Amino acid sequence: MLGLGSLDFLMRLIWQATLVLVAIGLILIASLVLRRLLEEWAAARHRPAREGLRRALLASLNRPSGDPVAAPAGLPVAEIARLVDELAQIVRGDAKARLAAFAVGAGIERYWLRRLRSATTLRRLDAVRCLGLLATDPARGALTTMLAQGDARHRLAAAEALAQDTALAAWLVERLLVDPASRGRHAARFWHRLAANAPETVVTCLARADVDAALLIRLLEALGDAGHTAAATEIEALLGRHGAAVDRTALVTLDRLNHPAVLRLARALGGAPEAESRRAALGVLERRGRARDAELVSSLALDPVVDIAANAEKLLARLRAATADGAVPA
Repeated sequence: MLGLGSLDFLMRLIWQATLVLVAIGLILIASLVLRRLLEEWAAARHRPAREGLRRALLASLNRPSGDPVAAPAGLPVAEIARLVDELAQIVRGDAKARLAAFAVGAGIERYWLRRLRSATTLRRLDAVRCLGLLATDPARGALTTMLAQGDARHRLAAAEALAQDTALAAWLVERLLVDPASRGRHAARFWHRLAANAPETVVTCLARADVDAALLIRLLEALGDAGHTAAATEIEALLGRHGAAVDRTALVTLDRLNHPAVLRLARALGGAPEAESRRAALGVLERRGRARDAELVSSLALDPVVDIAANAEKLLARLRAATADGAVPA
């Protein structure tokens, strides 16, 4: 057993450790507050110059023949970089190319390239994303190096940035097809960007023998996000070729595209052995079913899965009522 002296020493030690931890916490909180105050002070100090540059840039970007804009003296390159990044999200076409030219001339490219060497992962990823605005050799070289040597997150970020150039679409697909990271959830942004900028490149992947089920699901989701209805034929052709998960994703994609082929897939999956596939098919039929689907819905009303049978019974009653009234059910 501990003596009174030992117990008193132990209590003092615990109390001193508590005081040290509290002091460290207070220092951290104070440093965060001070940092926030300094950031607000710097933002307020540079706001007039920043807003003036914003107005000048917008006016220049809207007038192709206008004089080039010079960055105001005294405005930190970080502030200019943030402004360029904000404008890059809203401008398109030639205006975006002129904004990229301003960024190179104002030293923003060098700033973003330096941030690639930052010790902070988020700063590196942000720099990779921003470099996608530029079509210069240094920017493309840095992104290509990141695509070859970075970890999974950096490779995908570099691929997404490079996907803004449609001329690189086919090359990027070949690089990503052999990259396991292209199947994960973090790859969704890259495939969405590629489907938005070069949808035909994504569509051609649907029939490739070297594309597995996990990647097909990513491609289908991206085409659905991009609203590429021209891919409906290739999507429907996937039915029964790559497993139930791909079949259900194809059904969901055609439903999102609001394409008539979704009913054909729903009718086919209504008799699938997997309960999830039958449930997905019934969900489509509940919204889009017609009187001709009454026989299929009748079979689903006898489904061994309780919720499928119950929902099919309700749908069947609606279909029969609509047929009796001479209406076409929605």
